[in-house]
Amino acid sequence: MVAWPCLFTCTEKSTQISWVTYAVSRGAGEDGNAFDLGLRSITCSFMGAVANDQTLINVGRQLYGKSLRCLASNLSKLQHAPSKSGKKCGGGGGGGGGYVDEAVLAGAVLLSVYEMHHGASAEAWLHHHTGIIEMMRLRGAESHTMTDFGGAIYIAYRGFFITASLLKGEACLLEQREWQAMSERIEAENARRPDSSVFTEIAERAFREMVKLPGMLKRVKELWEMPPVNQFLVRPQLKQELAAVRAALRGLHAELGITVATHGGPNNPAATISPHQGDRKEMFVGPVSYKFFDGFSALAIRGIRSGIVLVDHLLLLLTPEMDVRQVVHEEIQTLSRDDGLTNHSFAGSEARPSPLFMMDTSKRPFPIRIESLMDPRVRQGPNTAWTDGIATSYGMLGVRIHVDH
Repeated sequence: MVAWPCLFTCTEKSTQISWVTYAVSRGAGEDGNAFDLGLRSITCSFMGAVANDQTLINVGRQLYGKSLRCLASNLSKLQHAPSKSGKKCGGGGGGGGGYVDEAVLAGAVLLSVYEMHHGASAEAWLHHHTGIIEMMRLRGAESHTMTDFGGAIYIAYRGFFITASLLKGEACLLEQREWQAMSERIEAENARRPDSSVFTEIAERAFREMVKLPGMLKRVKELWEMPPVNQFLVRPQLKQELAAVRAALRGLHAELGITVATHGGPNNPAATISPHQGDRKEMFVGPVSYKFFDGFSALAIRGIRSGIVLVDHLLLLLTPEMDVRQVVHEEIQTLSRDDGLTNHSFAGSEARPSPLFMMDTSKRPFPIRIESLMDPRVRQGPNTAWTDGIATSYGMLGVRIHVDH
């Protein structure tokens, strides 16, 4: 709750079984369970960072190794039964169904988070992520409903899917229709609750658009490398889809901004807490200040802004009309200026019209590069809310986007 204040507190009621509930239900845990060992590893790592205790940090590293070996053993024993058969595979605990047990998947997520903070390279956590993608694909979206712990796993980790997909230059699994439907169900279930959150509704709609960005980046790069004749045939449809995503994100950016201004300012988080529950400043008990509401909305808005700027850069590569390019360029400058932190997330943000636009691009390098901000040189410790910021910003604070002209 300390390291993930926004994500935990703003989503704890979205699922019937939260991460804390699931961990508590396991009691002391098992020495041969990847989830239990991974949780102990992260806990020791966190406590070691807080107390500046190298012994605890070393214990956390040893527990990470044990959890990794346990996870490998669990995965090697998986029986490839159809996900609809209801069989549970993997190393004990939880009732996930599908190919992979919830405890195994959650254990892999914990190991990935550990590598985000302690990995030897910026790519270390991506090795676990590749396995997580496959496990979630095999389980299917239906195994991650909000009534099971699988739903909590999905909510907690999905932002990193966007980060990883941008870094790897591939479309995101969660862009697929069955996973988009999962987000739609979360939104619908939230709307039926008596203490429904307007932020949840907007955040879910924004996620369904943000998750399209890695695929859009991949398609524009593929277009860039095509011969001019092929570009001419493909460009109009791709440009239209980018414009649709841009329009949706701009609308959500405005809607969330208005909602924050009217309901969720620094002293009024009523949009996310039922007004019938008493004094909001006194009702929250725990290590996280009630002002986490401002952090959640600020991070979400920042992520959406970064998404709009990325889409704008992609549109500039497909748009020859000088007047349209000027409008898009001005929006990039405005959004980057409004968000002081965005200036550090984008390099070479000036998108001046190029007279070479309509010439053959297949021999020129693609001008957009994605840099990881999860590098050992810039990452923060496990006792900070660094990963919380990445997750809550739809994964956008985990990357820096360079544009070369």
